[in-house]
Amino acid sequence: MSARLPSALRRTAQTAWGTDRLAVPLLLGCRLPTGLPTAVLLPCTAGNVRHRFGTGPVLLTLSRDR
Repeated sequence: MSARLPSALRRTAQTAWGTDRLAVPLLLGCRLPTGLPTAVLLPCTAGNVRHRFGTGPVLLTLSRDR
């Protein structure tokens, strides 16, 4: 499935470009400012959760007094 992903994305981009050439750059321009902070903040959130709750069985880490 992952081997077919690039060709599927390429086909989707070609279809979108052929359908509405103005909307494609506008959509990319709108998604970039929201996507970049998300890409940075998600790993930070995962690190904070790991720091707060630790690793191991969920029930043990949630019931621990800190």
